[in-house]
Amino acid sequence: MKREYPIELKMLKYQPKLNTTLNRYMTIDQLLDFLVNKHIPLIRLDLFEDKLEGTKIEHIVLNNESEKMASNLFSEFDRDFLNININPINRNKIRDEREIFQKTNFASCWYCSEHESVAMWNLYSHPNSVAVRVNYNALIRSLESGEINLSYPSKNGLKIGRVKYTVFRKADNNSPLDKDEFTPGFIKDESFSHENEFRLILEIEKISERNSIGAENLIKENLINWDNVHDLKAIFIQFAKIEEIPFEIIFHPRSNVWHQSNIKYILNNNNLNIATYKSNLCDILN
Repeated sequence: MKREYPIELKMLKYQPKLNTTLNRYMTIDQLLDFLVNKHIPLIRLDLFEDKLEGTKIEHIVLNNESEKMASNLFSEFDRDFLNININPINRNKIRDEREIFQKTNFASCWYCSEHESVAMWNLYSHPNSVAVRVNYNALIRSLESGEINLSYPSKNGLKIGRVKYTVFRKADNNSPLDKDEFTPGFIKDESFSHENEFRLILEIEKISERNSIGAENLIKENLINWDNVHDLKAIFIQFAKIEEIPFEIIFHPRSNVWHQSNIKYILNNNNLNIATYKSNLCDILN
């Protein structure tokens, strides 16, 4: 039997406007999982493309200031300081914290825009993909309704907010370090600003290493089972009444008619009253 856990919501400082349209790009298998199981996944941050996911602005500043100091020493004392690392203990400590953060935080990412984007279709989909869209206010109301559950427990609550973009290479000691301005998991380099991202992030407790439970006392099959159970790659938000949330499906600009028909059949077969639309970019991309 699948276990379910309640969710506490934590609304961060930066939020989209109430009428903002949220878009999530899905492959056909992801769409089927969404429709049949009525849930959306939150993916572990270390599986994302950006290896600085979960970074703290303090870490960026420390790295930049340390590199600046090293550069000044190098120019003043020639090559003697070429291999010297500045602030290695603090930099390694914060790096380790980031790696733990990535292993214990899971995110669902949505593109904020009322209009379709050629770039986003090209980057995050292929012709058999779709964009699932929903109004921000409607999604928040559904999360607040209590008609949802998690597939894994968390004492930390579900953080909700927009991603803040900043130029990492320009961050220095004069940069504002307000925690409300730069929340780990919700800050990214300006080079990712085309994603215009809204996120749901869930943090779980750090899972103990299996050696701490006395691996030598367990048979191999149990060790394998333990690893599988604790190697969480995704946590799911389960909607009890997904049919009451005004989700919409936008077909890829290059999707085939039979592909669209199959998706409509699945919707009808599961009594899901989700509207479907052709892409507004069909004439541009075909």
